[in-house]
Amino acid sequence: MFSFEEWLEMIKWFTMGDMTFEEAYRKTGRLFCITVSATTKKAPPVLLNHLSAPNVTLASAIVASAAVPGFVPPVKLQYKMADGSVRESSRDQTYFDGSIDSDIPVNGLAEMLNCQFFVAAQCNPHVVPFFFNSKGGVGRPSRWSSGRHEHSWRGGFLLATLEMYLKNDMKAKFRFLNDMEAAVGFTTSLFTQEFHGSTTLVPQVKLIDFTKVSKANQSASVFGH
Repeated sequence: MFSFEEWLEMIKWFTMGDMTFEEAYRKTGRLFCITVSATTKKAPPVLLNHLSAPNVTLASAIVASAAVPGFVPPVKLQYKMADGSVRESSRDQTYFDGSIDSDIPVNGLAEMLNCQFFVAAQCNPHVVPFFFNSKGGVGRPSRWSSGRHEHSWRGGFLLATLEMYLKNDMKAKFRFLNDMEAAVGFTTSLFTQEFHGSTTLVPQVKLIDFTKVSKANQSASVFGH
């Protein structure tokens, strides 16, 4: 649906041309991480930054992270050589959106950058319905039953447990299909991974909001050290 070449040229305006992860780190002193998923079966997701991929161009990594199947085809990462020229990887490996396998790379960030706490802003439309606090949450206390937070089930005990059962049962079935390699494509991996941080911010969503997904669909994750 979208052209890789056109996206690459547009993004280069924001990345000051073919700037690499290492050049960006030297220029700003800030850590910038992007996760991408390898198209090769069983290959683990890749965490790109100035340590793991210093010569990879930011523009190619950003396009790869936006390569949602059906919209942007998987792409090869581009590297800047010592003479300043930019070339595609000589390997056949291609990458697409990192959220398919690892939307929030907690393990990679903890191991590589010694991150201990993670603040995640979760706005993925397919994930938000699975976030629920059966007894209320911060800023949204449950006022059912006795009125005390630790004993009040949101919507009442029966409705809260029914919601919990249905959502956990659906996730369990996705994990089973994923382990059996019986699912087609990447559908199950989208639902079986963990989307939590140390603190997870989730917007309050209504059913009608899902009819507007095509107008504005954003996903963001913010990581704190």
